[in-house]
Amino acid sequence: MPWLAVAYEEAETRRELAALLRVQGIPALVLLHAADGSVITDDGRALVNDDPDGLEFPWQPKLVNILTERYAARIHDHPAIILFVEGEESEMEFAEAVLLPAAEEYDAEHRLDDTEDRLQFFIGCDSDTSDLLRELVGIDDAVPLLAAVDIPSGRLAVMEDGAEITEDSVRQFVAAFCDGSLPTVDIGSPQDQEEGQLVEIGQC
Repeated sequence: MPWLAVAYEEAETRRELAALLRVQGIPALVLLHAADGSVITDDGRALVNDDPDGLEFPWQPKLVNILTERYAARIHDHPAIILFVEGEESEMEFAEAVLLPAAEEYDAEHRLDDTEDRLQFFIGCDSDTSDLLRELVGIDDAVPLLAAVDIPSGRLAVMEDGAEITEDSVRQFVAAFCDGSLPTVDIGSPQDQEEGQLVEIGQC
């Protein structure tokens, strides 16, 4: 093979490497920076499948992603800020434009955090994945709609109806989510949502 490899018989080395890179199943494709060995992504298989021609190589992780089936499991494991829009190109561009500044600020503040419980940022366009998530957490189909979804903690917050979604309002929404001051309701509790019972969300 024209690349470095660990011999199959070196079982201990393979175990150590898998533990170091947090590989939980095989086959797995982890991409590393050649300069310092830091991880670019542990989701290489999906990225290669999505981009077979390598047009976005080396597949640096994006701060704002489109919510697709590939990311659905992450929503169940980690808190997320999601801006739901129609799937038209202009609305997708708008969503990225207002989400990206907040995502960049969050990344700059938390880049060195040694935690997997980092906040994610997604654009939820008109798709089965978005529809299923809305149904799961109890969000209506209005667009545009900004939501903080924390399935692990069972909490949900939606930007108040009629509020303008801008770079500044998204920043404020994210800051309130992170400092625990954002009013939330229990996921899957329509009565709580109707009555507006509020619960503080934990630190992110």
